Amino acid sequence: MNHPVGKFVWGLLLFIISVGRAVEPARILYIVNSLGRTLTAVDLASGTVRQDAIQTGQMPSQILVRGGELLVLNSSPAELTILDGTSLQVNARIALPEGSNPYQMALAQNGRLYVTLLLANSLAVVDLAQQSVVRIIPVGAAPQGVLIAGGRIWVANTGGYPDYTGSSLSCLDLEDESFIAELPMPANPQVVRAAPADYPEQLYVLCSGAWGAGEGTVQAVTISRDGAAVEPVLSGRCDIGGYPGDLVVLADERAMVCEWGDESGGLLSRFNPSLFPADPGIEQLRAGRGAMRFFHDAPAGDLYLCAFDEDQVQKIDPATGAVLASWPVGDGPVDLALFESPADNSPGGGIGRDPVSYPNPFTLGTTIRFTGAGERARLRIYAVTGRLVLDTVMAGLVPGSHEFFWDGRETTGRPAASGVYFGVAECGGEERCWKMTLLR
Repeated sequence: MNHPVGKFVWGLLLFIISVGRAVEPARILYIVNSLGRTLTAVDLASGTVRQDAIQTGQMPSQILVRGGELLVLNSSPAELTILDGTSLQVNARIALPEGSNPYQMALAQNGRLYVTLLLANSLAVVDLAQQSVVRIIPVGAAPQGVLIAGGRIWVANTGGYPDYTGSSLSCLDLEDESFIAELPMPANPQVVRAAPADYPEQLYVLCSGAWGAGEGTVQAVTISRDGAAVEPVLSGRCDIGGYPGDLVVLADERAMVCEWGDESGGLLSRFNPSLFPADPGIEQLRAGRGAMRFFHDAPAGDLYLCAFDEDQVQKIDPATGAVLASWPVGDGPVDLALFESPADNSPGGGIGRDPVSYPNPFTLGTTIRFTGAGERARLRIYAVTGRLVLDTVMAGLVPGSHEFFWDGRETTGRPAASGVYFGVAECGGEERCWKMTLLR
């Protein structure tokens, strides 16, 4: 092999294979326990459960992963807690408007976090770099769910207990956060979910209806055509019934909603959302009692469920709804997220554990995290053939940990193809390498 690029990539392959054991990520499922006011950590490889790994606020409601950190939302006190995903040390606390009841959050690639404020009828914009609320945007009454999709921010406004008058879906432009449209919704919309890549023109809103009324509904909304954003319009609905709490939209034209259930257990309703407005073929299944929140690990094809009343998290087969595994967690699990970290985090772990990318494999983008002492860092990403895909420089750095988000595009702006990619980070006189997989 005489070609210099070929030699370089072959060298990368040999290097990554030699350190493969060191860079294999640990996969930790973090669970928010609302009644216990703690986080539980489940090591998915070993099955080890670490109960009450850390205390949270009095009313924790949601958790997200951002690179090497965990974002935990607390309704009381109204704040966002940022934790190191490995050590669980508190990196920052960001105060949110007092008495606003922060409810759900969505993370944008530009480093902004959007938080619905249930009692303030508004959306808080948090700049994570500044660690502060930089804007409050009025939306509809009693907002709960929030989603970023198609270059827009979508907010589910329940209309307010007990009659949910004025239930709606607000649409904002992500770039300038300006108002675009507000669509009427069935009673009590709580959750907004994007469709997978095989039918990206839709999003779906789960509307729970009034408690005890049996009016659970999934409303479809068309948001784009032929890859271009359009004025959002309602495009069919499915009357699920009951009082559903969460919705997950899977690949292969499948979706599920979960419901608390009865003494026999929680309820899962499986259906085909691509058939809206025709009959989607609803099939009912059983799960843990108090079923209230999903987490879908799309790259791995795994589905997890919080069973609030049984203090369990269950792994669900997306194809059949069967319970594949379960773990005891803290009191009142309400949300969960998957964190991937290097298996070796001990001092002196060396080049094999840094940098890493989260998630990996990835579909929409991955955050590359590395440490360095220089003021500049150069990041290069190569295809397995040796072709240079991305070459970028980060300047104005201070010694410590740094993050770079790769959206899966080449330097030209063209989406990179599915496959294995090799990265090289140069900073402070050191050169470090890693491997990642892009799934389209």
